[in-house]
Amino acid sequence: MSKQTLTDQQIRLKVKALYGGKNAVVKRTGEIHVRGVMPNSCVYGWYLWGFTDDPYTVDRLWGVDKK
Repeated sequence: MSKQTLTDQQIRLKVKALYGGKNAVVKRTGEIHVRGVMPNSCVYGWYLWGFTDDPYTVDRLWGVDKK
């Protein structure tokens, strides 16, 4: 994993670019929730996608540009 950092605002923009404004929520606690088909499931709904301070989450978002 890399030591890349993103601000909270950059994380919000990138998550909303990936899933759309109505399908992604970044909470004040740092939790990122996404609405869609849950991983390893066929159920549609809200699920925890990651945390804003988690290096793995930042790595997944690093290459995403806002639309």
